[in-house]
Amino acid sequence: MTDHYFTDKPLTKDNMFEYKVKINEVDFRFYSDSGVFSKQGIDYGSKLLIDSVLLDSDKPESGLSNEDKPSLADLGCGIGVIGIILNRLLKINNSYLYEVNERAAALAKINIDKNMSKRTYIKKMDITKESISEKVDICVTNPPIRAGKTVVFAFYDKAFEILNEGGTFYCVIQKKQGLDSTKKKLSELFCSVETINRSSGYHILKCIK
Repeated sequence: MTDHYFTDKPLTKDNMFEYKVKINEVDFRFYSDSGVFSKQGIDYGSKLLIDSVLLDSDKPESGLSNEDKPSLADLGCGIGVIGIILNRLLKINNSYLYEVNERAAALAKINIDKNMSKRTYIKKMDITKESISEKVDICVTNPPIRAGKTVVFAFYDKAFEILNEGGTFYCVIQKKQGLDSTKKKLSELFCSVETINRSSGYHILKCIK
């Protein structure tokens, strides 16, 4: 029997390996291992989320491409793929990556160093139970759907809590995995909720605080 990846200390063998990701003609390299989410490579939902945030940042009204470099949080960052890529391509000021899985957090630290991701900090913690002191302008998550709705909704609550006024929250969710209830929950928190991209059953939601 194996533990779910959304646990503190998952059962895992130390067989670390490396895979490559290319986004916007920029190469990234990530170390991965068993016992972490999407261990073989970047998953479809995370890739769609990254592409959508980058596309949205090109819009003048987004506020993400101005000279005032924003800060970013990645909730449930896994081995750090989303936060590290966005930190580089959006020229983020400070990036905070939060992860409960001990092995994933350790790999995220290695990947931050390997990709020379500046001003990027990994924090090993359970955001559903612990407080976050940082405030950010952008928050992203590919939430741990299999951990259950209570955990996922706690991620949404935390995103709202740590965002500055006017801040933006992006998340990815499949229609079959609770899109309607997610939209309802996010509409109770944020003043604006819209679908900015969709593909193969995955939806990218953008929320404004």
